Amino acid sequence: NFDLLLAHPVLDTVLGKRWLDSVCIHWSKIRSREISGWRLQPTIILRPANLDPNKKYPLVIALHGGNQNYEVFAKRLDRLQDTLGAIIAIPAGIHRFSEISNSWDDDTQCGGRKINEVIAELSQDLQVDSNDVSLLGYSQGSQMAYSYALKYPEKIRIVIAFSGFSPAVVSDEKLERASKYKVK
Repeated sequence: NFDLLLAHPVLDTVLGKRWLDSVCIHWSKIRSREISGWRLQPTIILRPANLDPNKKYPLVIALHGGNQNYEVFAKRLDRLQDTLGAIIAIPAGIHRFSEISNSWDDDTQCGGRKINEVIAELSQDLQVDSNDVSLLGYSQGSQMAYSYALKYPEKIRIVIAFSGFSPAVVSDEKLERASKYKVK
């Protein structure tokens, strides 16, 4: 994440602005050359081991932290689907900084579209209860989960946030709407 590196005041001071700029430019060129060969990042779906074909399961959409590998995040959540008795979807963050690193940033518009796509796709699955959708967010994913639930409270039942933060400013109107829809 070159923007993050360049904005870090300590790195600038310790390494020197010219050197840091040159390193970021060098690796940015390499990334630009290699980006077309990066593999696709489909949403990872974790299903309970003993699925009942006649039952609908809650959907938990898990949002990783910033500058994180979503596959590693999914491995850390493995077995949670059995514990919760839920289907868990782990999408890759919308901003891709390398073949393995993604971020949500504060881009709630694009992040919201991505979450909408995951909900729409999995709502086609007969085993998913599209009326029981929760967002689980870690760090930057927590902020995205809060922001999405406040914008679309009719779609989300629960927000589970850990090691994260809420949006800086939330209007009373959004909080009242979330309360009206009983978002927990």
